[in-house]
Amino acid sequence: MKRTIASLVLAVLAAASNPAWSGDKSITRRPAAGQAVIGARASLAYREITLFLRDGTVVLGRLLGADGGSIRVLRDGPDLEVPFRDIKKVVIKEEGRSSSGFLPGVVAGLYSGTGLLFGAFGNSGNYMPKGGFHDEYEMIGLMYVGLLETVFAAAGGGLGWLATSGARQRAFEFPGDPDGFGAAREGFLRYLGGESPPAHVHLIVQGGYVSPRVTRGFEEAVDEAGIVYDRTRSDDSRFSLLRGLELSYSLEPRLRPGLRLSFTGEPEYYVYPSSGPYSWARLAQSYRATCLHAVCSYEALRRRPSAKMSWSVGLGVGAASVRLSRASAYWNGTDYVDEQAWVERTLVSGVAFTSLQFRLNDILTAGIAADYTFIPAATVAGLPSLGLPALRVGLGNASIGFVLGYHF
Repeated sequence: MKRTIASLVLAVLAAASNPAWSGDKSITRRPAAGQAVIGARASLAYREITLFLRDGTVVLGRLLGADGGSIRVLRDGPDLEVPFRDIKKVVIKEEGRSSSGFLPGVVAGLYSGTGLLFGAFGNSGNYMPKGGFHDEYEMIGLMYVGLLETVFAAAGGGLGWLATSGARQRAFEFPGDPDGFGAAREGFLRYLGGESPPAHVHLIVQGGYVSPRVTRGFEEAVDEAGIVYDRTRSDDSRFSLLRGLELSYSLEPRLRPGLRLSFTGEPEYYVYPSSGPYSWARLAQSYRATCLHAVCSYEALRRRPSAKMSWSVGLGVGAASVRLSRASAYWNGTDYVDEQAWVERTLVSGVAFTSLQFRLNDILTAGIAADYTFIPAATVAGLPSLGLPALRVGLGNASIGFVLGYHF
């Protein structure tokens, strides 16, 4: 399932096709029939424009410019000045900007390729494996992985380029109330001056280092039980490549309600006792958790749509599906003896998160993020054969790391 999610993420991210945060601020002044284009970006000058008037009339033509009072349209006949007060809706046809989708596609390709090649999308919390190269064969494997990563990056960049190369339309609604009408008109004029309207749909991908609270509880239980051990083992690192996915919508310029899917499980952990009436023994813990929260975030720092940096904070409430299991195994001289205890429940959950993001281009942002996911404690039965007692365990944890944002 997680591999399917990763593939869908790659397709969605690479297909980000609506450049929401344009930075092109050039002005064109190209003569046409003895007149100049005023107040329109070079990429929009003489583009097709459709005006839907309040009396039901539809005006077709090409954009010449606009000021605070009217929009100027080039037609087959005389140019037409249309007052803003008469306009209900404006639709402008834009040409595609292939370059805006290339970098987001490359990033999506590298990200998804890394997770698939290293198997991070197949474990409890999408954790990367532990590093370390011990011989030349592993170095050859690393070179092979690097080649495949290049292929993923090229494929993602190509998909992003193609997705943003087609023409699209930009629509502006002018409501009837004075406040809404004034804000819409100012937004339209800023757009002609080089500032695109803010993005409405936001896909946020978060990863990072996880504080293994449940694993530490297991270690403490082993120590408190007086179990002597000579080594521990975990095959995965504490770096989660996919801690969470968030899809939100800008209800207002700074307010974003949405949904957040989090993978808050922790790497499997093994303890090998070195004392007791057995020649070999092992204690193991496995913790898987998937959370779905209804969230709402607020952009506390961002002041305008074209800002280079934004800081947001958010809260959410929802449910967590958890499965915590502990197992023991030992050799009694004749047979292997196994024992297991687990908790499998769906619990009410909450999340608090924050991120500081920097705009890389029209579509893509990147930055740092942190979150804490709250899941109520649960009691896990003991493992009497090796002396591990029953214990009440808090199931939430925290992370700090990176965030990628795709804004449409």
